[in-house]
Amino acid sequence: MEPPSDEELEALARRCLEELPDELRSRVVNLGFLIEDEPPAGSNWLATYQGEPYTDRSSFRPFSWPSKVTIYRGPLLRISGGDPARLEAEMRHVVRHEVAHYFGISDARLIEIDRY
Repeated sequence: MEPPSDEELEALARRCLEELPDELRSRVVNLGFLIEDEPPAGSNWLATYQGEPYTDRSSFRPFSWPSKVTIYRGPLLRISGGDPARLEAEMRHVVRHEVAHYFGISDARLIEIDRY
């Protein structure tokens, strides 16, 4: 199987984002997704969230920089082992995990509620 292109991975991430319930998805604004080959050296991350969590935003600060989710192609492809269904499941998990960070939910809380 040929590895998916950036465009195919982006489309998969978009589909996974669109699967979120409307009441959550409608609140996701100013969030971009980026595909990179590998995470920073020494880490085994599948993705990272960068930005101000939704819960920290304020009407007193009407402008905020866009938030960004970076998805790392290499680890995702390695963990999925060439299985398209596994890749889709992993991408779904990654998108939900990073959107949780967008909404201010920490890794510790995700572990606590068994959603890490």
